[in-house]
Amino acid sequence: MPWVWILAALFAGAAMGMLAVCLVRSGRSETKGGKDRMVNKGDRVKDKITGLTGIVWAITDYLHGCRRIHVQPEQLTPDGKVQETFVFDEPQLEVIEASAYEIEVPKKPKKQEPGGPHHLKADKPQLGGK
Repeated sequence: MPWVWILAALFAGAAMGMLAVCLVRSGRSETKGGKDRMVNKGDRVKDKITGLTGIVWAITDYLHGCRRIHVQPEQLTPDGKVQETFVFDEPQLEVIEASAYEIEVPKKPKKQEPGGPHHLKADKPQLGGK
């Protein structure tokens, strides 16, 4: 079973490599708006290794500075289904178009007074009223 040990060593090496990337990224400088960010939600990005493109829909910031970017591909699968999302380290992505997809945040509704219909005014006759 020497191949099991080889696989275990490769996996451990890959895990240590990712840990090293995360620890190196923890030294980012601070700016007025928070931490420096290359990628933001809504950006269209491209993976430098695979060439996959898509829209950033989530960002995970870890305690030691490692930043993982969740990318939703824009293309459908050959059978017309939505592709699975992918997760990349931030330095692995390049921004193709900043703010390619933006969401309008709905305004909070006005606070309504409790009890009954509010469209009835005092100057209008009430139901069954005089």
